[in-house]
Amino acid sequence: MTVFKRIRRPLAAMEDFLCPIIGTCLTLKELHKIGRRFKYDGESTPYQLHTWLIRTCKNSPAVGKYLQKYLCEKYRSVMQRLDEFEGEALLSAWIAAVQEGQVAGAFWAILTRLDVPDAIIEEVFGEVHMMSHLQAAEVRTELKAFDSLRRENNQIIQKLQKTRSMLERQRAEKEELRRHLSQKEIELRQFRRQSAQMTKALQSYENTEALSVLKKENSMLQKENKTLRTQLTQEQALRNRAERRLENLREKIQNRPCRRCQISEPGSCPAKCPAALADDCPLGQGENCPRLCKKNILLVGGLEKLTPYYRGIIEGDFGGVFYRHDGDFRQGHSCLMSMVKKAHVVICPVGMSSHNACLCVKKLCKRLNKPCVMLAKPGLGALKQALTNMVEQEMFQSEVQGEILLQ
Repeated sequence: MTVFKRIRRPLAAMEDFLCPIIGTCLTLKELHKIGRRFKYDGESTPYQLHTWLIRTCKNSPAVGKYLQKYLCEKYRSVMQRLDEFEGEALLSAWIAAVQEGQVAGAFWAILTRLDVPDAIIEEVFGEVHMMSHLQAAEVRTELKAFDSLRRENNQIIQKLQKTRSMLERQRAEKEELRRHLSQKEIELRQFRRQSAQMTKALQSYENTEALSVLKKENSMLQKENKTLRTQLTQEQALRNRAERRLENLREKIQNRPCRRCQISEPGSCPAKCPAALADDCPLGQGENCPRLCKKNILLVGGLEKLTPYYRGIIEGDFGGVFYRHDGDFRQGHSCLMSMVKKAHVVICPVGMSSHNACLCVKKLCKRLNKPCVMLAKPGLGALKQALTNMVEQEMFQSEVQGEILLQ
């Protein structure tokens, strides 16, 4: 049992101080421990435990003795140190203990001494009482600060988690790049070994008889190249002679009068009829010799407002038969197919026809073996130029054929 220098006041004689003693000298954990020891079965809130222990100490001497023994043992060192002081010195010792943070121990040591003046007890009690109020205000302030800090801490934790996840991704990417780099290094070493092997093989190959074989093949190729150049020169000379003969033949055909038109002066016939040379011209004696000879010309697309002018050029200027399809396929492709079958030549302005229309016309002409002329512009000049080129080409082929037949 601990022995003190001073005589101690029992806890039962300090009923007025039970509330500050229990509230100041015992922690919440110690309150729960004492409650379990003495079979407390009420609510476990701090206030309920506090009021229960005050009431139990007043009504049960055993609980009061246990609590006094427990507190004396807890604050034994502080009580022994304050037992050395009296009067004003005791008050100075109390102030020093407060500054050291031993408020509870010094408070218990002073209240339990019988020789302490009432003035000192009142002053110590007042300070502890005010400390509880100030501490409550500080606790409220600290709770507000704690809420702010807790929110800030949650934000920091979220940022930390994001940073950690980003760091993990960067680590994974770094590992992937490291593996890729190691694989490339392995491939580079393999390539270097293969290059060294190929270099050695090439050096050894150059020192073998294969080099002489390659030299022989090179000389043979050079001779063959020289022979082919000589043949090419001869072929070019033959081609030039054939072109000169063809040009002379073309001049003779152009200067010959049309047999159907019966015009003897060269160049006076309005247009030489290709069919006249083969004796199958469909026109009568003395009729104007058109260059298209009543052939069916189909125009797909073009400008609607230029349709009369299209007809005038094809039928009036070139002697053909004009047909036109507007390029609209909402009624199907059967109408266009029937018109392509009747036509001798199909003309399609690309600029005024849709992409699908141009493809359809090309496919039909290819399937039916019909000549198809694609115009870049829908104008009248482009149509005249296309018809002129077509007629000149047909005339040249027919006149060459007629010359061969006449010979």
